[in-house]
Amino acid sequence: MVKPTPDPPVVNLPPDHPLFHFSSDLSETDGDVLAERFRRQRVVMEQARRNAQRESQPLRRFWQFWRQ
Repeated sequence: MVKPTPDPPVVNLPPDHPLFHFSSDLSETDGDVLAERFRRQRVVMEQARRNAQRESQPLRRFWQFWRQ
C-alpha cells in the first residue's frame, strides 16, 4: 500500500521576505533580467574560482608550534 503524499506545510512569510525577491517561474521573467542575474552569478563564480586557486597562508600558530 502506498502512503499518500502529505500536503506541504503552510508557512506564513512576510511579503518582503528574500524568497519572494526572485520569481521562481522563469517564464514570467524578462530576458534582460535573466541575463543580468546570470551575469552576476557568473562574476561571483569567477571570483570563487580565483580565490580557490590562490595559495593561502599557513596558520601562524601551526608554524610557531613546530618552531619550538
